[in-house]
Parts: sequence; C-alpha cells; structure tokens
Amino acid sequence: MRIEINIPRGGGATAHAALATRLRRAGHATRLAATAPLAQAPVSIAALFALEDAIYGPVKDDLFAAAGMDMPGFEGDPDLIIDFQGDAKPAAAPILSPRFNGARGEIAAIAALLSGRAPETSIVIERVDAPPRELARGLPAIPFPFRVKESRNRIRAREIDLIAKAVARFEAGDAGENPISAMSSARSIAVAPLFGLAGVAAKIAARLRALATGARDSHWRVAWRPTRGDAVRDSLKWPTASYAVLPDDGARYYADPFFFVHEGRTWLFVEEFPYATNKGILSVCEFGPNGPLGTPRPILEIGCHLSYPFVFERDGAIYMMPESVGENRLALYRAVSFPDVWAFDRVLMDNIGAADATLLEREGRLWLFASVAADGQSDWDTLSIFHAASLEREWTPLTENPVLFDAGSARCGGRFFEREGQLYRPAQDCSRGYGSALAICRVDRLDAGGFVQSVAARLSAPTGMIGAHTLNDANGFEVIDTLGRPGSRVPTQVDFVNQDSRG
Repeated sequence: MRIEINIPRGGGATAHAALATRLRRAGHATRLAATAPLAQAPVSIAALFALEDAIYGPVKDDLFAAAGMDMPGFEGDPDLIIDFQGDAKPAAAPILSPRFNGARGEIAAIAALLSGRAPETSIVIERVDAPPRELARGLPAIPFPFRVKESRNRIRAREIDLIAKAVARFEAGDAGENPISAMSSARSIAVAPLFGLAGVAAKIAARLRALATGARDSHWRVAWRPTRGDAVRDSLKWPTASYAVLPDDGARYYADPFFFVHEGRTWLFVEEFPYATNKGILSVCEFGPNGPLGTPRPILEIGCHLSYPFVFERDGAIYMMPESVGENRLALYRAVSFPDVWAFDRVLMDNIGAADATLLEREGRLWLFASVAADGQSDWDTLSIFHAASLEREWTPLTENPVLFDAGSARCGGRFFEREGQLYRPAQDCSRGYGSALAICRVDRLDAGGFVQSVAARLSAPTGMIGAHTLNDANGFEVIDTLGRPGSRVPTQVDFVNQDSRG
C-alpha cells in the first residue's frame, strides 16, 4: 500500500521516522507530508516537563525529539493516511489516528496521565462515507506514573505498535469494530506542575520511609490454603477463607508460586529473592496434608535473575521453564533428581526476552504464551503466542504477535485451567502498577490464525495489600503471591474481607 504520514509543518519527530521505517519493512511505500499544524504544548505542561528533566534527567530514546525527515516517498494519491494529532480533514483516502479514552490529540493522553492512569488507546479509521471505526486497541503500561514525560513516550511507542497492527488489519480487509461515538474532550491540565511536585513529594517520602524503617517497596509474600470446592477456578472469585503466609526471614522474599504433583507428593516451587544478591533464584519445599514441610531450599541459580518456575511433565521427563530474561533466551531445564537437581536441557527460543512464559497443550499442539518486550519498552502490557508440534520442533509465532497490548490482562499469572468446558488463563493486571491485581481471562479463540480472550473477572489485592499477581492450585491446595505495603509488618495470613471481584 501507499501510506502517507502527516507530520507538523515545523518538522517531524523520531516517532514519525520510526513508524515510516517500520511500515517500509512491512512492504508499504510511505511518504511524510508536512500538513499537520504545529502543536504548542501549554505552558503548564512545558513547566512540568522542565521539572521532570531536572529531577529524573532527559527521557531515553525520546520519540518526540526532532528527527531528520529526508526519506524516499511515492507519487500519486495515498491509499491510507496516518495522522497522529487526529485532526486531519476528511480526504479521499481513509485516515488512521489515535484516540485516548475516546478523545483526540496528545493533550488527551497527558490529561489521562495527570489523573494517575494510562489512557485506553485506540486506533480509529475514518472514511468520508462511513462512521469512524476502531481497528486496534490497547492499554499501555506506565511503570513510573509520576513521570508524565516518560509515560507519554511509552504511550507513543504503543501508538506505533497499534498503528502497525491497524495497518495490517486494514490491508487484510478488516472494516473495524462498531462505530465510534462522539469524541470526548480532554480535562483541564492546569494542575500539571502540582502533579509534578506531588511526584517529587512521593519520591522523597518513599526514600525517608526506607531510611527510617528499612522498608522495601516490593516485598512479596507467598500465601496458601487448602481448598474444599471453593478454589478460585470454581467461582472466579476470591474465597471467604484466609490464606496462610509462607514465612520468610525478611532478608528475602518469595514469589511466583507453582505447585507440581509427582508420585502423589505435592511440591511448591517459588522464586526466592535474597536482597543481599539482588538476584532471583529458584527454590522448592514439599507440602504435606497440613501445609509446607519446612522452608524453601534453593535448587537452581545461574548468572542472571530467575523467576516464574513453570514445572511440567512430558514424555516421562520433568522439565522446568523459568523466566531468564537476562540471558535473552527461553531455556528449558530437566530434572536429574527431582526435585533438587536440574540440568540445562535446551534453548526453546533464542534472542528473545520472554517474561513469565506459560505452556499449554491443546488439541495435539503446544502453545507458549509469554510477554516479550521490544525496543526497551515494558513487558507488562504485551502478550505473544507461539506454537509447535513438540518441544523438539521450531516455535512458530502467531501472525499478529503481540496479540495483546493490554496492561490489564496481557502478562501471564499462572497455569491455564478449565471450568465448565471453557479454558481460562490467570493474567496480571498491571494497569495500576506491577502485579496490582489478577485478571481471569476466558480463552474464546486459540488457533494458528489468531487469539481472542474475554476478561471474566478481575480480582483485587487482599485486604491490606497492594498487589496479587500469581494464582495456581493442585492436589487440594491453592497458592497466590501478594505484595505488602511498604513498612507494614509481615502478616501470618491474608484474606479478602470486603474485597469484591471487579469487572
């Protein structure tokens, strides 16, 4: 296709050049047209960005930075126009542009960030003879919500991803989702400098709290309970019964819990994170009829951080597929003497940072779900899927990978399970921070042609906690991990009093 990208009359930015390059690599002819008005940031936003530059330093790989636009183009009319500002006039060619919580323009994205949340980002196609329709949608992750300038950059990176997906769907003949209603307007952004000062205050308070109490911001706890027909998989709700906390000594935390049953015995595998080394290792402890039999003991340590110990059995062998993003590969380990001795078996996928990889066997094929970050962006909001006939065969990515850009339900949070004939996957809800809650997603489609899911339930953090991001069960036990508030004492149990599931 011939695609025209509108850039401001005062010059283009790195984002325009990056999108043009990406589209050319996909086989499209592109050109840049200086037809968009040059937008000036309000004084309050300029002041906020100056404050953030002074405190945090310039944004790395700034997609809003000016860039050279000396690129080849094409002659004649375009088949498609891309307009980042969303204010292009109707033209003979369809126009793609982003919306943020339904509103046009970058100010709408900034307004959402000033409210403390990432905007729901959609790519809309507009035609002269038809109402606007949505071609792609995502919810970007913002790891540092008080840094508006950096968060704006992350949103722009996801805009590029979503535009590329929308272009592919348009080329395939996709007309888009239901017609879009009238666009809302962005809220006032006069409070921008105050928002920046609030971020500074929060940073100072966190530092003082850590110095005064020794508290850490990310002390995870593993919690377990016996189930009696009241597992989350049965009702898609938190139980009324409490979870007992797996004790730790404060010098380490446990997270990413997975059960595995072997020869009638139940084993709990966890990430163990000693603060002294600042690097995750994998550990295990056995469960008896009344719970854990002792403290988790280390079983695997390598040169980089390890987490998410996904253990499974296949063809008579027991394997573990941990997250090892630091190696830039997804490796498989085999139990030499279960559960304590593991040996490297093979590389499943190389040159890939696959976070929280989760395996599923379905209808004679293996399906591998993982969050894969690209170009320095977050892996909190992406989901990619690969499939293969066996562990020994090459993994094939789905054409639309990443199949999801959604901080609320992309990243895996435990094993798949079945309920009433439907397949479900626990996913991390990172829309309010890393691992802030769980989403239970029903798999509506999974085949070589695509993937579709629906969020059946959202499960908030336990009472008094600020996060929950893994859920698993086996052999009459259920296990979760949860994040405590900085400076709070380690509880002996967690529960869900007045904690309703949120849709």
